[in-house]
Amino acid sequence: MDELFTEKLRIVNVGLSGFAENIVSAGGHAVQLAWRPPAGGDIDTGLTLNYLVRYLRGKNPASLRICTLLDKPARRLVEIPVDYTGFEIPDQFVVGYGLDYGERYRNLRFVGVLRPEVYSPAE
Repeated sequence: MDELFTEKLRIVNVGLSGFAENIVSAGGHAVQLAWRPPAGGDIDTGLTLNYLVRYLRGKNPASLRICTLLDKPARRLVEIPVDYTGFEIPDQFVVGYGLDYGERYRNLRFVGVLRPEVYSPAE
């Protein structure tokens, strides 16, 4: 990571929404580009990020690096070359620190695991 502090960098934050409230991220794309500070910071299936990377590479950037706070490789459906990872986490639903469930819990000042009974339908 030392090169992050020695090279002249231009950082662009891109906010992405890979799924709507009732859509699982293993399907289609509901991608919304927004020039704002990012909410979230995890790589799950990789589908949304793969879409974005292909789009950006089509613009012929001088370089493109991927940095994530949380990486969940157990759920990966496509290969994503992650250059900088904060933490690798198990296949659990996490919220807080910008990550939400149904627009809730995003403002928590920590990352926590959401209990399955909160997001799983009652049987």
